[in-house]
Amino acid sequence: MQHTCDIQNHPAAVPASCRIQRRVAAASAPRAVKEAVATAVMGLAIPLARKDDFARSLQHALLFWQIPAFLLTGLLVFALPKVGHPARSQAEPERTPLRPTP
Repeated sequence: MQHTCDIQNHPAAVPASCRIQRRVAAASAPRAVKEAVATAVMGLAIPLARKDDFARSLQHALLFWQIPAFLLTGLLVFALPKVGHPARSQAEPERTPLRPTP
């Protein structure tokens, strides 16, 4: 038994926009009414729904994933231990203070 989510996400499933067109075409209404409904759905409702879905998805991605991940990474950099470069400390000779020559 499949869940409805599995069916909707299946690549061979008919998209919702095509199902709407099929329902409009199969309806027992005058041709002018069918054309008006198809124009309203395809020309206005679907683009508005896509814009709303895109905006919501973008806000969700930015607010709940990317920005917190970036801030957490920045904070974790400060938790890294301070380590000196071992090759530099061994290669440098000890410095002696300069004495003025008489």
